[in-house]
Amino acid sequence: MKKQLLSGLIFTSALSTFNVFATNGYFTHGYGMTHKGMAGAGVALSEELMSGANNPATFSANGTQMSVGIELFAPERNYTAAKVDEYFTNALYLDATTKKSDNSLFAIPEFAIGHQLNERINIGLLVYGNGGMNTEYVAASAPQGTFYGGTTGVDLKRLFVSPTMSYQLNEQIRLGVSAIYVVQQFEAQGLANFAAFSQKPEALSNNGVDTSTGIGMQLGISHIINSSFSWGASYRSSVSLDEFDRYSGLCLQSKAGLIYQALFRSVPPGSFYHRTKWCLIGKK
Repeated sequence: MKKQLLSGLIFTSALSTFNVFATNGYFTHGYGMTHKGMAGAGVALSEELMSGANNPATFSANGTQMSVGIELFAPERNYTAAKVDEYFTNALYLDATTKKSDNSLFAIPEFAIGHQLNERINIGLLVYGNGGMNTEYVAASAPQGTFYGGTTGVDLKRLFVSPTMSYQLNEQIRLGVSAIYVVQQFEAQGLANFAAFSQKPEALSNNGVDTSTGIGMQLGISHIINSSFSWGASYRSSVSLDEFDRYSGLCLQSKAGLIYQALFRSVPPGSFYHRTKWCLIGKK
């Protein structure tokens, strides 16, 4: 059977097809159900408690309020390996086939609680999922599977926890600040046959779920010009995350990581790679 030639770079290109899990790469297109329905618009609008995730200056509560939401996300993920006519020694080839990933439905939660301390100050807590990625191309065992290492795929989950405060400076201007605590988990399967490309082959694949945490902050301003026009701006710092030690063989200091860098420089702005400096996933 003819199979698809797979060099290291083509390998990472195949992985890149796994990475579209949220509307804007690794990031959700908006926070709050109202803002999701507006294609993510919300930096200058205070429509609900979750507006504070878009811009902490828009966070506002009437007395004490709470909101809970869940988004059901159903991405289609698959790959097609074409036939080739030329083969190379010591190269890895894929079966010429089309495979579809399992796990077709994902729940992305959100929760917010807010309290109005006085006429000027609102405080609260925002908890929300921030996109991620998941693929699972099922195989009974090695040497079956996409890369002949059994079930193949990756799983990335991220949760943001943001204590938030807004301050009404005057009738038109409101300021806001949020602390951001991030918890993320990552798992990779079926990549063991790429151990030769890594300086840490034992930390490359099938090591279970690894957890990483980090902190950052977000600042915002909202200005109401009149009843028909308002503007807002928000700045979110980069988040310095711990490394995924169980998958440190995927980091840029490894040979495989150099290939990842070559690939992920070409992904659209807003993807997770553009918010990390040295690793595919992990430390800034």
